[in-house]
Amino acid sequence: MKLIPGVPGLPHFIDPFPDPFRTSIQSHCMEADMAVQSEFIDIPTSDGSQMRGYLARPEGSEILPGVVVFMEIFGINSHIRDVTERIAAEGFVALAPDYFNRTGAGIELGYDDSGMAEGMKHLGQLDADQMIADARATIALLESRDDVGGAGIGAMGFCIGGHMAYLTACTNDVRATASYYGGGIAAPRGPGGGESTLGRTAGIGLNSEPRKNICGSDP
Repeated sequence: MKLIPGVPGLPHFIDPFPDPFRTSIQSHCMEADMAVQSEFIDIPTSDGSQMRGYLARPEGSEILPGVVVFMEIFGINSHIRDVTERIAAEGFVALAPDYFNRTGAGIELGYDDSGMAEGMKHLGQLDADQMIADARATIALLESRDDVGGAGIGAMGFCIGGHMAYLTACTNDVRATASYYGGGIAAPRGPGGGESTLGRTAGIGLNSEPRKNICGSDP
């Protein structure tokens, strides 16, 4: 992860794509619309349990970079499966882990009030140390595959998955990270009450001074 100083209004800008990974993305995007194969697999975790994951890759046996796709609070539902398959179609081995495996393994929720309420129950039981360990287990699974190589492993996620993508970049060896509307990254405490996730990033921290958002108004 590369920090670039000098962006007005922000202490640093995080460039999510170091040059080798950017080159790989550009070359594989030239081969978009690849036919994709997918399946659910088991990911061994550090506590000896199994975490379900949704794996997608282009058909064939070509060695490709890996991408971890972190879900929202709605589980590995049809939307997250579709995102994982679209990433694979761009020329990657994509894997979406079910990090609700301890409290709601296999749940697939809709984008409605009941889905939100159920998802928030599981969100409230997440723990940063377990999240880091589950991310590490997912990366290790990808690295162990014969069809993963080249530019290394990247990560991306949405909402709490965006938080997990950011946390993964702070604590695991990934080449690139994209956090989409990652919730709670700047909260004073991390998931489970641990260290602030933002505070894990060198050069970007929390302080007690009032801060303005990008639009110039109070947060």
